[in-house]
Order: sequence, then C-alpha cells, then structure tokens
Amino acid sequence: MSYLVLARKWRPQRFEEVVGQQPIIQTLQNAIRSKRVAQAFLFAGPRGVGKTSVARILAKALNCVNGPTPTPCNQCDACSEITKTIAPDVFEIDGASNTGVDHVRDLQETIKYLPQKYRYKVYIVDEVHMLSTPAFNAFLKTLEEPPAHVIFIFATTEPHKIIETVIDRCQRYDFKKIPSLLIFEKLQALAKDEEITINSNALQLISREADGSLRDAQGLLDQVITYAGKEVTDEDVAEILGIVDTKVLFEISNAVFDQNLKKCLEIIEHVFTYGIDVRQFYRGLLEHFRNLMVAKISTNPQLFPDLSPKKIEELTNQILKMNLEKLQLILKILIESEGYIYRAPLPRVILEAIILRLATIPPVASLKEILERLGKLQEKLGNSGGLMSQASPVTSPVSVSKTQKQTFPQTSTEETAPSSSSFPDDNARGCDMLLEETWKELLAFIRTKKPPLASFLEHGTLARLTSGSIEIGFPKKSFFLERIQEQTKKQELIQICEEFFGAKKKVTIHVVTTKDEEKKNVHLSLAQKNEKIRNEAKNHPLVKEALAIFEGNITEIKLK
Repeated sequence: MSYLVLARKWRPQRFEEVVGQQPIIQTLQNAIRSKRVAQAFLFAGPRGVGKTSVARILAKALNCVNGPTPTPCNQCDACSEITKTIAPDVFEIDGASNTGVDHVRDLQETIKYLPQKYRYKVYIVDEVHMLSTPAFNAFLKTLEEPPAHVIFIFATTEPHKIIETVIDRCQRYDFKKIPSLLIFEKLQALAKDEEITINSNALQLISREADGSLRDAQGLLDQVITYAGKEVTDEDVAEILGIVDTKVLFEISNAVFDQNLKKCLEIIEHVFTYGIDVRQFYRGLLEHFRNLMVAKISTNPQLFPDLSPKKIEELTNQILKMNLEKLQLILKILIESEGYIYRAPLPRVILEAIILRLATIPPVASLKEILERLGKLQEKLGNSGGLMSQASPVTSPVSVSKTQKQTFPQTSTEETAPSSSSFPDDNARGCDMLLEETWKELLAFIRTKKPPLASFLEHGTLARLTSGSIEIGFPKKSFFLERIQEQTKKQELIQICEEFFGAKKKVTIHVVTTKDEEKKNVHLSLAQKNEKIRNEAKNHPLVKEALAIFEGNITEIKLK
C-alpha cells in the first residue's frame, strides 16, 4: 500500500475531531438536531483549517443510516464511502477546473434527478470563487429554489470574489485560523500515536510556522520526520524548515538588554550560517518583543495564544530588569525599520545596524523615575532661587480665539497713550504685549479666511484696541495702506474682525504717528529684555543639571 501522508491519515472523521472551529461545529450539530438544515452553505476561511473536512462530515451526518444525526457512525456504507470519496451521491467538484457556464448547466441537468442510494445528493464545490460571473448567474435560480434532495456546500479562501447574490442565498460560516496552542496539542497527540520522539520546543516551532493551518503543520511535521527519522530535535526542525528557534530570540533579546554588541553580531552570524530567512527572523523578533512588552503588563495566557505556560514564565523572567518604556521604544524602532529589511538588497547589513541600534539605546527613565529625580533636584537646589526670581516679571499674554469673545475695558486716551518722557511701567508693557499677541492671532485668523488681505495687513501694526473699536497703523506713503483703504478690502476686514471678536467693532486705518513709533521702540526694548530672560534660563544651574541627567535639548522657551 502506498504511503498516506499525515494530513490525510489524520483528517477529522467526526465533528468532535475538528480542531479550533467549535462555534461552527456546534451550530451545524444543533441545526441537524432541530432539523433546520439549510440547502446551501458557504464555508469561507484560510487554507488548511477544516472547510472540506467539515463539508464531508456534514455529508455523512445527513446520509448516515442512523441520521440525520450530529454523530455519524463511520461504520455504515454511506459513512465509509464518503470517507473513501467513492459515494455515488456525494460530488466533490473543483471550482478551478469547472469555471465556465457550460459546466454549471451540465451540473443543473444532474441535480433534478433523485439520489441513487442515499438520503441527499450533496455537492461540495471547492474554491468556488474561481467560477466565472456567468457561471454564478446560471446558479442563482437553482440556489434560490433547489430540489429538496439537494444540499450545496461551497468552500472558498476568497469569499470577496463571490458575487453578493450567491452569498445571500447561502448560510455562511467563517472558519478562523487555528490557535498555535491547539495545533501544538494536536501534533503532540499525533506524534505519540506515530511513536515519534520530538520535544515540546520543536513542536512549538512547527505550530508557529504553520500560521493557523493544521494541514500545513501536519505537512511540516511529515517533512521533518522524513529528514530526521523517529527522533527529532529542535536543531532538525530549525535546519530543515529554515525557521527561527525561540532560544535564538531569547538569546538576542538578552544581548540587547545587556548591551552586548559582540554577542549580538555572533547571533546574527549564527542566523545566516544556518540559512534562516532574514525576513522570517525579523518577524520572529517583532513577535518576541511584542510578547515581552505585553508580559510586562499582564501574564494572562489569552494574550499569548501561541505560547505555552512555560514560555510565558520565561518571558516574565527576562523582563524583570527592563521597564515598559524601553520595551516600547525597542518595538517602535523595530516596526519603523521593518520596511528597510524587506526592501534592502543587503538585508544582513540592515539587520546588524538595527540590532546594534537597539543594543545601544541608553536607559529610558519612566515617568515615576523622572518625577522622583525632579523632586530630588528641587530639594537640592531649593535655596538657590527660582528662574524668574532673577529676571523682571512678564505679564502673561491673553489669547484671543474666534470661539471666545474678548472684552476690553473702556479706557481714555490719556490712560492708553504712554508718556514720551518716561519708560512704560509693567502695566503698560502688559498692554503692549496684549496688543502684539492679539494682532498675531487676528492675522492668523484672517489668513485662513482671506490670505491676500492678511498679506497686506502684515505690513501694519495694531495701534489701539477697545471694546468697540480697533485701530491699525501703516507707515506713511505705504502702498499697502492705500490698498487696505479700498472700500471692498475694508469691508472684508470689518466682517472678519466681527467674526473674530464676536462683536461689531469700528475699524480705523491711519498713518503711523510719533506715539506709534514710541510704541515700536517699547516693543524693541521689551524683546531685548525677553531675550535676556531666555539666556538666563538656559544657563540656570537647575536647567543644566536636568539636561545632563535626561540627555535632552532645549527646543523652546516660553515666557509666562
């Protein structure tokens, strides 16, 4: 007798033997018990997850001598012949080989005849998405009103290619990828019955590589047994399949955590020496560091569907010396660099650069540690005085937005105009800063509404602002002064100001006066003082020590 591969030898023959599709199995069994069996089914899902196997078991359940029954006997003629694929009333059709409308019409001719031997005629159409659109259309009437003795079971890996009118006429079941842990348990039982000596780690490698397909896992195990014989080691699995041993992933992550650059390069050399695909290795790295990050938060087994309890324990032991922030940073770098690995003509060089970068990341402080360090710094420098105690006080500017109404107290001309013989006091500086900030926000708002108008106004200044009026000044003989005084431009400005301030305001445009020039000098003097404050802040001992501790840079200094 010819050799029977493991996938065929261990094909499920009862509903109870199907792995990882419990909701679908329970629904089909309940439908048989309650005699609510549909006449057309659509089984959709990835390859190797049990679609055709469940279709055959359903055909047995409907035609078993004890049936219809959710537990076919597998002993009667109907069950035996369906298992051997020689049943006269169960037809398995390859959709890829029968794509045309003529094939469907020939099929329709045979559908109308009663079963030769059993209770139902069952048509199992595999890869049904390969049928042409005319072929699907020819099927519609038959699917809508099929003969009582006919059951259709369509199987596909690409349900999106099937026309909606066909899907609507079927009872759809979506098969899921099988969790690696369930595949591992199934392979463990299979190896025991086949008297194969193989350890758990090797089986886990095969289960993970199968990517949710039990048939693929059985095929990989078959291949490994052919190579290594009845005694299979981890090295055999990694070598014949070219996949990454989890030991290697733990070793390289330890080397990264210990910042052992030499060890990192040695592990990469080992990966390439054994012919492990670099892209596959990188995917393993991503999964491993993802598991480390999650294990730092929770060790709930449901968060690690592909790992055994022993592996989860190893993860928790490895991350004891690492904080969550650094794990997140490592994973971020790996995700951002993935594209370079897949596109690089020399992926080894890219892989080495990425791993060495991970191994040279400086310690990343958590928020709690940062707050503790800041507290110690504050205690240490508590008696040295604050930053702003060494500088002149600056009044906080008031932001004006289009969603908030900003009101200003009515002031007389004498109150608002600074004296030409004395430097303005702090209140005057606050008013000037208020005008400057308001002018900036008004210009930004106008730029979103009328960019050309904003480009004219940028050459002017906000001279005065009250609750009922706004004054804008331009230099004498300014081209922009003439343009802004045009009736249309001024009317646009009035409307936008009303929208910005939330109230009507009288808009006055005039030539810059001597007092306006004084204000300009005030602004320049104030800018010089602000620059001095910023320089003092940069050179403050507290700031310098904080920069040294956190290895940071000053990007912006905001005055309050």
